[in-house]
Amino acid sequence: MTMNQKSITSVTLILVGNMLTTYNNIGSGWTATITAIIGFVIFFMGLGQLKSFLDEQGQKGIRLLTISAILGIVALVIHFIPLIGGVFAGILYMAAFVLQLVGLLQLKKSEKLGSQGVNGVNNLLIS
Repeated sequence: MTMNQKSITSVTLILVGNMLTTYNNIGSGWTATITAIIGFVIFFMGLGQLKSFLDEQGQKGIRLLTISAILGIVALVIHFIPLIGGVFAGILYMAAFVLQLVGLLQLKKSEKLGSQGVNGVNNLLIS
């Protein structure tokens, strides 16, 4: 598998993981939570694969995306606290969303991604 194919695979994992994490916002049952956790795991797998062959600019974006995902997991856990958990989780989700956008914009500046990789990042931004 070439580096270009690996970057496409990595961005695809990130995209799938990102999409699965949104299921927690759609439903409130345990299956939505499990799906979101699986999404975070897939998201981290994609980030780990992608980070290994990016330049410094891209690695900065990966760091921000990692922090964003960690905030998302913390928010997922805090959401289970009765009464105030939903408020704090909402704040953390918003912070994670902003960090994710900034991280994706930073990642898009990486010269090592190539045009197909940048198209993948654009798909992440759209999602």
